[in-house]
Amino acid sequence: MNIVIVGAGKVGQYLAHQLSNEGHNILAIDYNESILNELTTEDDVTGIVGDGTDRTTLMEAGVDQCDLFIAVTYEDDANIVASIMAKNMGAKYTIARVRKPNYLSHRDFMQSNMGIDLLINPEFETSREIVRALDYPDALNVELFFHGKVKMIQVIVPEDSMLANRTLGQLDQSGVLEGNLITIVYRNGELTIPNGDFVIQAGDFIHIAGTKDNLQKFMHNLFGGKHDIQSALIVGADRISYSLARMLLKRGMRVKLIERDYERARHFLMMNPGAEVVHGDGTAPTILEEEHAEDFDAFIALTNIDEENIVLSLVADEFGIKKRLAKVNRMELVRMTKVLDLDTTVTPKRSVANVILRIVRSMANTRTAQNSQINHIYRLEDNKVEAIDFTVTEHSRLLEQPLRELALKQGVLIAYILRGEDVQIPRGDTTLQAGDRLILITTHWRITSADDILEG
Repeated sequence: MNIVIVGAGKVGQYLAHQLSNEGHNILAIDYNESILNELTTEDDVTGIVGDGTDRTTLMEAGVDQCDLFIAVTYEDDANIVASIMAKNMGAKYTIARVRKPNYLSHRDFMQSNMGIDLLINPEFETSREIVRALDYPDALNVELFFHGKVKMIQVIVPEDSMLANRTLGQLDQSGVLEGNLITIVYRNGELTIPNGDFVIQAGDFIHIAGTKDNLQKFMHNLFGGKHDIQSALIVGADRISYSLARMLLKRGMRVKLIERDYERARHFLMMNPGAEVVHGDGTAPTILEEEHAEDFDAFIALTNIDEENIVLSLVADEFGIKKRLAKVNRMELVRMTKVLDLDTTVTPKRSVANVILRIVRSMANTRTAQNSQINHIYRLEDNKVEAIDFTVTEHSRLLEQPLRELALKQGVLIAYILRGEDVQIPRGDTTLQAGDRLILITTHWRITSADDILEG
């Protein structure tokens, strides 16, 4: 696909890197020549120095022939104008990143009347990711499939747990898994898509997928009780904090925010009158003591400094807070320090980029394949694994054979099937039908068709 990206900031760079690695033709536009040079040197990307809202620049970039136009500069108005111009010049699909809440609240109007196919807000996407994490406080990560009918969560297997030192087959037969499915295991730097003979060990990072009710039963049994999150202490009044507080307050939760800048604290209170707001330095342990941090179920560090958020998560652990979340833009800090292995981290650029990547992969599949359709794509375990939501069509080679007779590639697992409204775990005698939606877990990249999981 021919893709034009306007804006070579954090999101633009991440998208360009991922999409170029997947074989797409990427052209990036930015007024900063040094940033463009760095991007084009590191990745197979073409760069044009210029203004993405200038028609001459867009003509030079060939937007009239592009399949996808993505505007992700730091300015909402520039992204909107550039996307409208690109659409009118012939771009087939346009995406604009916007950050102002008033734009997001009129999303339907703007998309239907202004020629922009998708408006996407990083703070909103990140806030939704945080809320999902709070639904499962003992989980490290939560992903949704089939519009929330199936969820996949990541947990660490506790010492002396009911899972340790047993094969998946034994766990399934004993009913310990409560009808859920272990899909991925990460152990000592090695990633495995396990089969029935795989032995789970204490300390394993596992992804387990299931319906809401089944997962709640499993988590209750594994961690000894249901840990509802009823209150949250937030440090840092950034853009994420505003949308997150609204979501949490709507759920009836107690929300307290600590912000060192007086004007930002005052504005936050004006926008979220149901929240408690404290003007002070949330990075100081004395402030956390004074505000009784130990009384909160969740601690969320959203300052603009990654190092502060990491340290704050460690401090929050000393207060006995059961769920800690930290915004970390540079994930290499987490990998190097390994201090947040027991916490949830959120990265805004990845939250928004992953939404866009799912759209790109779906578009690419629609153009090249006739036997299936990609609905959503999720990247897991630092992009080492993909979870793909496929719809199988009548032309697929997967049809009319029991799954046990299909020659599936190594590193592939068909995890769930959605048939109508019925969600089921596939068995060896299961036969797929046209219209079935599959959750496919795989270590293979560039799978654009369900049939790509077959040998030969």
